[in-house]
Amino acid sequence: MAVLLLPLGLALGWQLHRVMREAPEAQRGTPVSPDYLEGLQYLAHDDPDRAIAALTRAVAVDSETIELHLTLGRLFRKRGEVDRAMRIHQHLLARDSLPPEETNQVRLELARDYHEAGLLDRAEGLYAGLLDDGMYMDEALRALISIYEQTQEWQQAEEAAQRLQSVEGRSQATQIAHYCCEQAQAARGADDADTAFAHLERALKTDPQCVRASLLLGELHERSGQYRQALRAYEHVPEQDLRFFPTVLPAIRRVYSAQNDEAGYARYLRAAEKHYDSVQPALARLRLEAESGKDVVEELVALCRKRPTWTGLRMLAERRAAQDDLAQMVHEGLESALQSGPKFRCESCGLTPRMQFWQCPSCKQWSRVRPVSDRL
Repeated sequence: MAVLLLPLGLALGWQLHRVMREAPEAQRGTPVSPDYLEGLQYLAHDDPDRAIAALTRAVAVDSETIELHLTLGRLFRKRGEVDRAMRIHQHLLARDSLPPEETNQVRLELARDYHEAGLLDRAEGLYAGLLDDGMYMDEALRALISIYEQTQEWQQAEEAAQRLQSVEGRSQATQIAHYCCEQAQAARGADDADTAFAHLERALKTDPQCVRASLLLGELHERSGQYRQALRAYEHVPEQDLRFFPTVLPAIRRVYSAQNDEAGYARYLRAAEKHYDSVQPALARLRLEAESGKDVVEELVALCRKRPTWTGLRMLAERRAAQDDLAQMVHEGLESALQSGPKFRCESCGLTPRMQFWQCPSCKQWSRVRPVSDRL
């Protein structure tokens, strides 16, 4: 608690100094309010409740003490006492004597209170009002985007992100593309394929590197039996982000199998080996050849020596397990480790979820959760 109270005392002391310094010379000798001094004393003795009560009595609502009220409100909100913060800000906003600049400050603080308390409709209304007046536009837009994400109002989120892009002059393409994908998924759920395709085309136009849009586009084409288009979408994923090659590979194989074209799948893997700087296409090809009965141990050993991966070692142990008890133990250990280990990692906050999230559940960043490499 002392950590929270120290900044408050400094802030209030600074405000008092500023007010006294800026006051007319005739007023500078005016005694400081006893309640104010009492409040500072309570702060010094780590008694926040009495400090806040005394300081609340000390500050009269006028243009010189509005910052003290706002500081108290921020303290309440920081301590989790959002109701008390709201009462301060609502009381301020109810007065007709506040200048426009201070009124907008109070509106912003009250919007933050509502947002913190989960009163999203009220917060949205205040943020939208600030936007209409051209005030605090960056923060208001970011807050509205957060609200629209929570309420899954993806079209409004897209529009707000586009507006933020114009205001800040910085690209919001990544998250806008995901908002398009969210709308595409909703349309797909409603069996409206045309609308889903339109959203995905807009997503890829906005962010050509959006892996999620390509995966969804492939799924839509595959569901419609449009296998050539599905393959085009799926095979574009490694071009966008090679780390997703193992993720998309089962879908690519599934489409080739649906066309009874296992040879085409093998040709694709051989071409991918030459095209991509990754061991994954070679491992997939060796797995395919092993399924057909070919002895791939020698080539697998050479690959593991050159570019060792946990997946490659597991495959090698699996090949030897039938003839070697030690290899069987190694295979079981590697299998267990790979199954229990992290599959994905957020590159922003380090979260390691077991499944793919397009928006990190922890830091809320988009397109930052990616497959973990299994290179040794």
